[in-house]
Formats: sequence, C-alpha cells, structure tokens
Amino acid sequence: MKGIRLYLIIFGLLLALSAYLLLSRRSGSYSPSNIGFALEDTGNIEMLRISRHGETLELSRAGESWKVNGGSARQEAIRGLYVLISRIEVEAPVSNAIEERILAGFRDESAEILIGIREGPDKSYRVYYDSISGSTYMMAKDSFTAFRVRLRGYQQSNLAELFVSDPAYWRENIIFQFHPSRISTITVLHKLEPERSFHLAKNDKGEFEIAGGIIPGEWSAPKVESLRQYLGYFREVRFEAYADPSGESLFFREEPDYVINLEGLLGEQHTLELFPIYQITTGGEKRVDINRLFGRIGSIDNWILIKYVQIDPLLQDFEYFK
Repeated sequence: MKGIRLYLIIFGLLLALSAYLLLSRRSGSYSPSNIGFALEDTGNIEMLRISRHGETLELSRAGESWKVNGGSARQEAIRGLYVLISRIEVEAPVSNAIEERILAGFRDESAEILIGIREGPDKSYRVYYDSISGSTYMMAKDSFTAFRVRLRGYQQSNLAELFVSDPAYWRENIIFQFHPSRISTITVLHKLEPERSFHLAKNDKGEFEIAGGIIPGEWSAPKVESLRQYLGYFREVRFEAYADPSGESLFFREEPDYVINLEGLLGEQHTLELFPIYQITTGGEKRVDINRLFGRIGSIDNWILIKYVQIDPLLQDFEYFK
C-alpha cells in the first residue's frame, strides 16, 4: 500500500512538472539559465564566420587587429561586434502557435554564425528575424528548438541584420594613415591643369624638397609652415563608402582628374585616382556631383565614394608651397 502511494506521489509530481513546462512554453516565460548564445569573454574570440544565402564572410584576429576575408577590418565595427555577441539574452522559447512558421524561416532565411574561441569549444548558432511577430530568434547548431532573444540595451528588435555578411561594411575605410615623419614622397597630379601638379620628396639630408609639373622640374625648399600643415593632412584620410561606378545613375570619365601617390619610408606605395561623378537627372540631363568623387585605390578596381571636404586639403597646387 505504501509503495502504491509513493508511486502516485511521484506520478503526481511528474505530471505537475510536465504541466508547468507546457504552460511556461505557451505563456512565453522561461528561465534562460541553461541556454546561452552570448559570449562574455570576447578577448578569446579568434574568428567569426557569417554564412547567409550561400555567401560566407569571415572575420579573423591578426594580433591586435582584425581581418575581413583577408583585408583590414574597421576597429569600430569589431567593437560593435563585441557588444553584440556579449549582450544577447534569451527571453523565451518559441511558442507553439508560431513554431512551424519560425522553423520554416530558419530553413529559408536564417544566417549561420560560427565563433572560433581560443580557449574552449567553438560556438555555433543560427539567427532569424520574424517580421510578422517583430522578434529575433536563435537556434543552437544541431538543435530544433528556437528561442526568442533580445540585445540588452538595444531597442530595435531585428538583431539578425546586425550580423552583416557584406564585406564592405567591415572593411577599413581609411585611404591614408601616415605620420608625417613616415612619409618619403608625395606626388599630386592635376590632370586637367598640369601646371598645378607637384612632387614632394626627401633629399639626402632627410629634408623635403618640392618640384612642380607633371614631370618634376627644378627642386627647391617648400615653405615650412605650408609643408608642416600639408603633411599633417595624411595622418588620417577616410572615405564615405565602397562604390560601384557601373550604377545606372552614376557615370565617370575614363581618365582621372587627380592622382595622388604616396610612398612611405619603408617603401610602401599608396595610389589614389579621383574621378568626377555625373548624375542623370529625371529630365535626362547629365550633371556633375559637386559634393563627391569616385576614387580608385591601388592598381585594382577597388572603388570608393569620397566627399570633396575629405579629400580637398590634399589637392593643393604647387603655388601653395611657395
């Protein structure tokens, strides 16, 4: 008799627990203590891979800096990534009422995230934003249970869009970043007005001299204050965005209006070609963009958009230094 009573008590407890879990799932309340997508110790992250729609982006640590698909990554973007993956909080498992739709969304639209960790196992999950419910869901690798999540301190509900798979978002947007003491030569060519072109180069004494023209003419000492100010412009020059000059509403000439060449003391070469942008108005008229230029960095078709106000200080002429 006592054995039967004990079995009934155990059965009752299990039944009550099952009912509690079922009601908790339906009501949306859930203890996230054993479910964690966040990674608090971001210092141990060695790699992060984002895969979406057959395309993969990889961020990898290179000492104190980061690379995106092998190129330099913006440090402010990496800092934002640290905030993102360290503040994810689980709110609740997906409710039964919408589970089928959410799982279908994971199959078709989710992004797969893989985080490589220096000390410990890798972390892998998928993330999906459901526009109907206005919520973001995450699902661990090899799991079929989705959880509604939020980002602590962030008001917007679409967290999936923060896992950006476009390399252009992550790539460094710096054109020049040179301390004046690390510059060896600078050449600025004004293709439409060749007489404004000039060349700056250090002589055997380590002092800058200047020569005018497309082909250097006579070398002389530049005005000290003008030289000091001009070299300071190269400490950091940024551009607005990466660009596609083949866009339907933007056109440019085949030859650049300006070319800037800089060589560092260690022999590193940096070339920037600048092209005017032409826009086609609704009336079919072609107008030059007075605020921006197309830029091509290096010898490959690495196109950028740059504002005149960002690049204009570098486009001085020969007379500026006299």
